[in-house]
Amino acid sequence: MEIDAQKRLHGPWHYDEVVDYITSCEQHVKRRQKQFLANLRNVESNLKRCPSSSKPHFMRLRSQTVEQAAQIQHRLEDIQDFRRSIQSSKAILIGPATLDSLVDEEPHSWDYIDHEQLPFEHLFFDFVEPLQGGVPVSNVDGSLIGLSLHAITNERKEDVEFRRSMVLGDLDKNVSFASTPYNYTTFIRSPLSRELINITGYFQAFSVNGETKRRLFLGGEYQLLGQPQCDFIVDPVREETLWTLHREPLVQGQQVKYEYADTKKIPHHETLERLPRLCVNLVNYINAHNVTVVARNRKPRIVKYDGKFIEEPSSRRPFHLITIKDEEVGETREAGKSWELNWRVFVRGHPVRYRDEQGNIYLTIWRRPHLRGPENAPWREQRYEVLAKKLEQEREMYRQHGIE
Repeated sequence: MEIDAQKRLHGPWHYDEVVDYITSCEQHVKRRQKQFLANLRNVESNLKRCPSSSKPHFMRLRSQTVEQAAQIQHRLEDIQDFRRSIQSSKAILIGPATLDSLVDEEPHSWDYIDHEQLPFEHLFFDFVEPLQGGVPVSNVDGSLIGLSLHAITNERKEDVEFRRSMVLGDLDKNVSFASTPYNYTTFIRSPLSRELINITGYFQAFSVNGETKRRLFLGGEYQLLGQPQCDFIVDPVREETLWTLHREPLVQGQQVKYEYADTKKIPHHETLERLPRLCVNLVNYINAHNVTVVARNRKPRIVKYDGKFIEEPSSRRPFHLITIKDEEVGETREAGKSWELNWRVFVRGHPVRYRDEQGNIYLTIWRRPHLRGPENAPWREQRYEVLAKKLEQEREMYRQHGIE
């Protein structure tokens, strides 16, 4: 997909799209809440006027309506918390070449996750070029437009423990957890729907019997095209995926029947595998020692409100870019080859670690994506030419913001 540099400079942005989506969800729940409160008033009015023989019926109806209203209120509070966290996030643009470098690489380290080192409390990574990926446990294709990442608050840790107990059960005594769980939400735009699909879950570092450290993918929830909400959890011990469909969010003590399936056989299982990996790599990337996060302003969005065109307030928030400093991109001799290449190759971005005499890592820098070889030489592989175009798009994005 070609990027219109001016369009991405001034909007619409994926971040704006996400804020608009969450706000519309909040308004929908508020309308639903208003409807249930009106129903409750009608039930209570009927309860006062009805004959004694009908009172048990209206009392049961009132109890059901109160319970449903409480669920809606809880849902509304969750959405409002979510909106506030997104609106307070540092929105960071991630270029297509850098995203390609991060998405499929196994994390070189979990240290920043283990030590809870996020540079900001709330982060939103805006993918300049959406990443192709479908919705897990469904046959719906889509594209990932952004990812938010937050350390779990104390209020949410009970939910994490609840989900974890459903997955591990008695095996929990053999499992030790190496970090505070992190909450992520990725946003998928489906061509079949005008609405975004948001998948929310948790991931955490852990080891089994003190040996193998793995990732724990604690559930994801989404609702697709008006269908029942899907809840899925990757079981890291059995390396399978549990999933179920239900109408309302899971609550403590609820009995849920999960179905087990080989993760590799789950539709769009690659999304399940990519998300925790991408989260860790993004954290490692933004924590590299030669990385600086710089703020840039953008032109406010112009929206129509009550027949007038006004500046949309939230679009005045600055966005951020990640710059690389003190970096040297050197040529590396290939075995059996001369220093001079006869072709062009694309080198993905990657971390470079420096060790002291005892073998301890004391410095990690990020080496940005770059090209090697003579400018007019042929490409060694066709895919390098495709990746080179992504790199040029990313460089143009930085140039547009005054960064070379």
